[in-house]
Amino acid sequence: MRTAITRGIAVGVVAASAAVGAAAIAPEASAKVAGGTYRSSLVLGGYHTTPRYAVVHGDVYFELGPFGGEQSKIVPTKAGGYYDTSWGRRYVLNRQRNGSYRGPVYLAGIVIGEVVLTPSR
Repeated sequence: MRTAITRGIAVGVVAASAAVGAAAIAPEASAKVAGGTYRSSLVLGGYHTTPRYAVVHGDVYFELGPFGGEQSKIVPTKAGGYYDTSWGRRYVLNRQRNGSYRGPVYLAGIVIGEVVLTPSR
């Protein structure tokens, strides 16, 4: 019994050390969403919503919708970034070849639609 407990503790310490070491040497995400003005639209349940005006400045995403504006912090990822809203949704922005961003929209970990950010010209 004592050997099993000691072995369990040792395995836990080794696993924790490996996790901390991997986090310490993992490279920081270098990609981010490019700053500028965008048109944001959603596809929810097969329906396209009316495009809204959106602005990215640094790591801040601001969108002006029918009920006012909402501001969120963008977390950079290797493919672009994501942001969470006050409604509990997560919007993933994956960079596309044409300079736009596209990705899934999650609610409680379930994909409920798709977001598309197109640069305004």
